[in-house]
Amino acid sequence: MIQSLMSLSVCLIVLNSGIAFASDEVSNSSVSGGEVSGKTTYNPGGIDGILGNRKFEDTRTLTDPALRTSDGSLSRFSFKGSFGYSGPTFADLSAQNQPNPDGTAGNYAQRMTGNATANYRLDATHNLSAGTGITLNYPFAGTNQYSTNNPFVGYSFANRYDNLQMRNSAQLIQATIPNYTAIGERAGVSWFNGLVYQFTATKLALSLDSTAYYWMFSRGYQATDGFANKRPQTVQQYTIGTQPGLKYLISDNMNIYTNASFQWFNPRGQSGDQAVLWNRSVSTALGFGWAYSRDIYISPYLISYPNNMQADQTTINLSTTFSLL
Repeated sequence: MIQSLMSLSVCLIVLNSGIAFASDEVSNSSVSGGEVSGKTTYNPGGIDGILGNRKFEDTRTLTDPALRTSDGSLSRFSFKGSFGYSGPTFADLSAQNQPNPDGTAGNYAQRMTGNATANYRLDATHNLSAGTGITLNYPFAGTNQYSTNNPFVGYSFANRYDNLQMRNSAQLIQATIPNYTAIGERAGVSWFNGLVYQFTATKLALSLDSTAYYWMFSRGYQATDGFANKRPQTVQQYTIGTQPGLKYLISDNMNIYTNASFQWFNPRGQSGDQAVLWNRSVSTALGFGWAYSRDIYISPYLISYPNNMQADQTTINLSTTFSLL
């Protein structure tokens, strides 16, 4: 089903791009929250001329570097990528796995992860996308555990209300990771909301990221789906999370930030009680964000656990987001 939806999305992108190629009219797009309308522009030279790729005017709906870059290029058609490195602990720079204080199911290998996405911009603040996840486990251990996984189709939009800016993104995901498909996981839906409030005449901003995932299975729970750890039923039916934070703006393109991550999950068990929520250990992050350009954002950061502030529980990480075209 999801593969068909992805094929349909790609066809729509190609069709709409073809319509854009055939017309030289300038179109207007209104932005919610009182923003000035944005116009598309067209540069007949270079690769844009070859592709007939139009670019929307920046309406400044999103000015926070992280939100702005995650929203993608202003071009009608573009490719967007994200790259993350989940690295070792301070106590052991050769450690092959990150801490898993709750013993929950997941990938805790030292790894490189990311997404490769084709993006179609409907107007200055709305996008359609289709892509896939990419994972490389143990990249510096002489192994080659590379895989593409969990292809998705998505829709996102941005808004601004005075000093409050936000980005929302919804995705339909096909589950392909073997550890999860082996227990019947087939598809999922996700929602992301990112908020940043900039205090007037200061260099401080508040942030709040919220996420939700719900997973669908092709069969009922079986006892063999459990994991031998502190919580034997740690396959999640759904998860919700919130991440309040504080940013200090060094400049328009640089900031120092800190946040705390709170997560809860519903353990998929025999009872099927979806009202049950277990909490994960609270984690905190301290990082530096740099927007090299509007389409490239780089952020090294540290993750630690307040209930165990030891060097063997603090990890070194990196995230980047970028757009092409």
